[in-house]
This record gives sequence, C-alpha cells and structure tokens, in this order.
Amino acid sequence: MHNQGEVVASSVLDRFERFTNVDDHYVALMGWPRSALIGRSMLDLTHPDDRTGNRTLLDRLYDRNEAFRITKRYRRPDNSYVRVQVHVAMAPDGLGGRQLIGTAHRVAPSPPVFADSRAIAGRAIGMLLAGRMALGAPYFSGAPAEILLLLFHRGHRPLTPARIAERLDYTPVVTLRWLRALADAGLVHPAAGNDDPVRLTLWAEATLTTILAAPTEPLTPA
Repeated sequence: MHNQGEVVASSVLDRFERFTNVDDHYVALMGWPRSALIGRSMLDLTHPDDRTGNRTLLDRLYDRNEAFRITKRYRRPDNSYVRVQVHVAMAPDGLGGRQLIGTAHRVAPSPPVFADSRAIAGRAIGMLLAGRMALGAPYFSGAPAEILLLLFHRGHRPLTPARIAERLDYTPVVTLRWLRALADAGLVHPAAGNDDPVRLTLWAEATLTTILAAPTEPLTPA
C-alpha cells in the first residue's frame, strides 16, 4: 500500500520479464530513457543481492497466480541504486498468453525504526538462548528463527557459517543445512562453505523490520 499523493509508476512486462511498456513516472524513477528499458529484463536491472528473493516471488506468481509486493533496489544509468517498492500481478496479454503488470514507488533508504528493530532482535536472541539453557533445547529451540534474528541483529556486518554455529551453539553441519534451506527460500544469500559470509536478502531484512517493529499486545495468563 502506498501513501496518498505518492507518485506511482506503472509498467508491463512479457512472460520473459522484459519491459514492454513503461509510463513517464517509471522512466523518471529508473533514470533510464524509455528506449533503454523496453526489452530489458527486470531482474537484469535488479540489485544482485535482491534477485534471489525476487525470483522466488516470481516463481510463486507463475505457480499460484499469487501477486506479490517486494522492496528492492533498481540500478540506474550511473550505477547507483534506487530503493523501490514494487507490486507485480499477472494478467492475460490478449493473445492467449500472460503478461506481468507492475507498479512501483520510491521508498526511503532505510526505515526509521531500523535501530530499534535491531535492538529488539538482540533481546530476542538473548531470550531464545536463555530459554534453551533453562528449558532445554528440545523444548525451546528454533534454528531458522535464531539464524535470521542473529543476521538481522548484525545488520551490514555478515557472519560466516562457522561463526553462526559458534554463536548459536550448533554444529557446522546443522548450521550449513539450515542456511541452505533459508537460501532456497530466498531469505539469505547462500554460503558455499564455513568461511563464506552470510547475510540476509533485502526481502528478508525488510520483512523482519516490519515484524519486529509491529506493536505487540502483552501476554496475559489463559
């Protein structure tokens, strides 16, 4: 959902995710001339770190006809990046095939709640680890959640799988297994080995920011 008065750019893409039509707002947003955008792949202009999450959502759109919204970065002609929120849906192309209808608007480089959200993530990690010590790992455990929260808490300081395993007290084998699963889901950038840095995708980071910044009601006894 965009704010009232916000400029929304519109585009149409073919089944190969190439731009076939863009309005003047899209041209202004991207910074490329219209002639340079037409026929260009959307993913080709997407920041490399954001492509995995975008690809996952596109595949889900094709499989389930499930429209999606994603915050990502587009490359401009001067090789800088503009951060945008994009909504993509599928529609008939009038020729018996399908096309993608996209809208986009510019968003701030980072949400104002980011610092507070990272602090919340740090407290959550401490709570998870304390719970495992007090109650036992089988009863208070969640490896994927712990890994995601740890990476979110680190921000732009990635961790290696070996360091993640050390911080969360998992074996390297288990850690790599979960990291592969998270990478397949488009939540982290994959690591080939224990010494490769791991970081969240932009999609995962934006989603965690939203979740952790949401107001919560205090728990009351049942």
